Amino acid sequence: MEVKIIKGRKKINKFLVRWPIRFVTLVFVFYAVFTLNGICAKINEKKKHLNYLNSEIIIQKNKNEELKKISRASNEENKEYFIKLARNLGFSKQNEKIFANISGN
Repeated sequence: MEVKIIKGRKKINKFLVRWPIRFVTLVFVFYAVFTLNGICAKINEKKKHLNYLNSEIIIQKNKNEELKKISRASNEENKEYFIKLARNLGFSKQNEKIFANISGN
């Protein structure tokens, strides 16, 4: 009985092992790139939202300062403030006539 050694078999095994590993690696790289891209988009969205919230905080702090100033003001200064606020809301004094320029000039 003779034993035959096939030399080409090792090359076939290397070929069959290398390509699936390369394919899996390539798939993983593409998955990682797309996942990181999505994460970067979410980070940018959250940064924009954070900037918006910071601007809202600044606006609210300014309003709080104005209200603190009003609470510390004298009665005469408060009276002027409330008159100004009422005029901005469209109120007028009793028996006062308001004229509106409807021509646009």
